[in-house]
Amino acid sequence: MASLSREIVVLILQFLKEENYMEAMHRLEKESGFFFNTEYFGEKFLAGVWDEVETYLSGFTKLDDNRHSTKIFFEIRKQKYLEALDRQDIAKAAEILYNDLAFVSTSNEGVYKEITLLLNLPNFRLNPQLSTYGNTQNARSIVLGEVKRLIEANPLFREKLMFPTLSSSRLRTLINQSLNWQHSFCKNPRPNTHIKTLFTDHTCPNPNGGAAANAGALDNWMADESADKPQPRQLAEILDPSHCRQLTLPDTTGSSTKVARLLYMNSAVGILALGIDGIQRLWKWVKIEENPRGKATTNVAPQLWQPDSGLLMTNDVSRVNLKGSTPCIALAKNDSYVMSAVGGTASLFNMVTFEVMTKFLQRPPASTFLAFYPQDQNIIAIGMEDSMIHIYNLQTDVIIAKLNGHKERITGLAFSTTLNILVSSGADAQLSVWSLYTWEKRKSVAIQMPAGKPASGDTRVQFHVDQIHVLAVHETQLAIFDASKMNCVRRWIPQDSLSAPISSAVFACNSKLIYTAFRDGNIGVFDADSLRLRCRISPSAYFPQGSQGLSPLVVAANPKDPNQFAIALNDGSIKVIEPTEAEAM
Repeated sequence: MASLSREIVVLILQFLKEENYMEAMHRLEKESGFFFNTEYFGEKFLAGVWDEVETYLSGFTKLDDNRHSTKIFFEIRKQKYLEALDRQDIAKAAEILYNDLAFVSTSNEGVYKEITLLLNLPNFRLNPQLSTYGNTQNARSIVLGEVKRLIEANPLFREKLMFPTLSSSRLRTLINQSLNWQHSFCKNPRPNTHIKTLFTDHTCPNPNGGAAANAGALDNWMADESADKPQPRQLAEILDPSHCRQLTLPDTTGSSTKVARLLYMNSAVGILALGIDGIQRLWKWVKIEENPRGKATTNVAPQLWQPDSGLLMTNDVSRVNLKGSTPCIALAKNDSYVMSAVGGTASLFNMVTFEVMTKFLQRPPASTFLAFYPQDQNIIAIGMEDSMIHIYNLQTDVIIAKLNGHKERITGLAFSTTLNILVSSGADAQLSVWSLYTWEKRKSVAIQMPAGKPASGDTRVQFHVDQIHVLAVHETQLAIFDASKMNCVRRWIPQDSLSAPISSAVFACNSKLIYTAFRDGNIGVFDADSLRLRCRISPSAYFPQGSQGLSPLVVAANPKDPNQFAIALNDGSIKVIEPTEAEAM
């Protein structure tokens, strides 16, 4: 292991020197054996390279480790068996049956007899259970989805599925933070100094610098850090469209429906919007020459995605008063399915085919907030209109627990796997903490309201990447709580140039920044540690010319790039915004 680790370190240093960051990360991921690379596994599975699939899988689990592992190997070998039958290669099919699938004869004799009988059929699709098998590629995709779900549910894979997401922009951010610290010691610091490399110490060559930073040419939302002496603490202001890069998501449907919820896909290749009419729209960036990684960017417009069937991801809103409903949505961490509801039945959608996989909660009260449990995507917390929280198992269709502690509807839910807690927020301006295993309430605290403000209104909660500090967002404030004690450690109240009520706020993916939308159209970029305002983006910088009555409703942060966010406006449009020259960080 020592020599392997040394080799990996050498490879990483080599790739970093060549600035091939993602290749370094993938090489580390594949060769270390500490993290399960679902992307690599999926590629080999869809290619039907079964020996490599099993070899890679065997580095993490063996066939008889537990029932999840046994089922994973069974599904893989059964697919290999069916493909041999489909090719009419009976000899190969028999070899797989008697060698690879022999373990089934002792664990489930009935199933083994049933799959053995397939050898005698001219086409195994004559078996009623396999009549919808389809073609090989389709079948592989379906089985891969099932295998991935089994892997996520397998306790042996816990803590091995989430590799640290280090994009090139993140690594350049680390370089900038290091060199900006050096820059603070320059005798004659230049504003907007161009810092390129980590391999040489930084100094400012021009002794005549020292002017204030030009707010219109920021390299990133934290760019005033280099000029942040105790006395230039200036506020960067973006007033003109040329001072930030932006893109309006194309919509050929001509829809002007307000967006109630906005999410990036966890892979950062798309954006998902849930309208107040119950229809979900998905935009995806594709791999092209101008965008070889196919990630979200303002350089290239994404496509409004739709399957060949023409299906829309539409929630059941029959018998629902849309004006009084609370739309809610949650995306599985592997981006394979999404759950949503708009005042009525909750539906689980397949993100590839847009088909409804299952429906539940078909009777009142309605669900108002959804959150998947990070370590088992079959478990979901459902906040309800009647102030209850249901912990629900999608696979078994069983409510595990009902949590009772709020007085008004649930408006936010967030899990911490570090503290083993669920934090909930309600329209009663209360935050409650629940144990993940016993589901008992540990503590409940009230959000401190400014003088004259009622203790009501929606509160959203989101955990910092440290999984200890939690951001609570209310129209009257941003507040950071230490969730281990549930005491407020920092608070910011709208004031000065940002005095309008807050409509939405989220952590950047690295939790260094908080993107905050205000109802008057301003956007504030806050330092998450101090809640100090770093940058104000004026409505004039991103509203269309001559627009009136526009307002940002909800903001979403890119899960891979800390310098990019998306905003949904009340005219139904969605914009992606990032700083000028973000790629040069």
